[in-house]
Amino acid sequence: METDTLPELGLTCRLFTFDDHEMVNGWRKAHSYPEISRNILPKLGVIVEQANPVPGEPAIPLASAHLYMDNSTPVCWPDWITTRPGLLSGLARRAVRKALAYFEFRIDGDYSIMVARCNGVIAREAEKIGFQRIADNQLVLAKTIVKERD
Repeated sequence: METDTLPELGLTCRLFTFDDHEMVNGWRKAHSYPEISRNILPKLGVIVEQANPVPGEPAIPLASAHLYMDNSTPVCWPDWITTRPGLLSGLARRAVRKALAYFEFRIDGDYSIMVARCNGVIAREAEKIGFQRIADNQLVLAKTIVKERD
């Protein structure tokens, strides 16, 4: 399993697996966010973790995010940024910054990263690591099209 450490934030990242899907949807439900369908998640997703203070116990997942990458222009955008419910706000903010920094670390080549939809907390954390606000008060609408197959 691929992991990385960016020690300046004291957290680690590992790649999202479909085993994480139920946990993250539970977080989203607790935050009153809609669930995420597996079929719309991009290949690159991350779970931000903190070492467990109990020796030998698994790391504690803190946040999740995914990165969509456009195949026609060098633009990508993180989405579905979700933190574990009940985190202290400082730890939740560090976990969000860690996820965004991880994507920047993982991108190969020249890309622009845009955070296309997020709440004010995520926007402020992105600004702390160099993102610039280009629009306010935007709505995002989505529609899933399911066609019957023969």
